[in-house]
Formats: sequence, structure tokens, C-alpha cells
Amino acid sequence: MAVDLPTRARAVIVGGGVIGCSVAYHLTKMGWSDIVLLERKQLTSGTTWHAAGLVGQLRQSINMTQLARYTAGLYRGLEAEPAKRPAIANAAPYHSPPHPAAWRN
Repeated sequence: MAVDLPTRARAVIVGGGVIGCSVAYHLTKMGWSDIVLLERKQLTSGTTWHAAGLVGQLRQSINMTQLARYTAGLYRGLEAEPAKRPAIANAAPYHSPPHPAAWRN
């Protein structure tokens, strides 16, 4: 499908996965309005869908944990925004130790 693209834009984002969509979302929240997001097929049709719905909040570093916590809060906040009604259900995962000897720790 041929689409007429603007001749100029303040930002051009290549890739409509979770990162590209997140960059576009955050730029618009900062007041940017002339943004073009390019995707070769369909939004989030690449590898993004593999982890759809999984937002674990405990990571290997404090920075990654903080980013994951921010993301979880952002998703919860999207429910309050008009025209953005994601279906979000919070569920706590259960991780058991891999070996009975580790259960004592």
C-alpha cells in the first residue's frame, strides 16, 4: 500500500516495534507533533509480539529493574488515557528454586 509521506518531520523513527512505538509515544508526550514512524509491515509484527504481556519487574541490574518498573507503571497509566485502553492484568509470577538444596537459602 502506497502512503504519501510528509516532506519533512522533526523526527523519523524507523521500526514500529515496542521501542519505536515507545519513542514516538514519549516524544508526543513531550509536545512533539511532527513525527513519522516507519514500519515495513504492521506495528509490533516483528519480534515484539514474542513477549506481549510479559513485564517482569526484577532484573539483573538496578537500572534495568528501574526501567521495568517504569514500564509497568506506564502501562497501568495508559488505561486512564483517552483512546488507549490496553487490557492489563497484574499477576505475580512464582519462581521456585531449581534444586531442593537451594530451597534452604
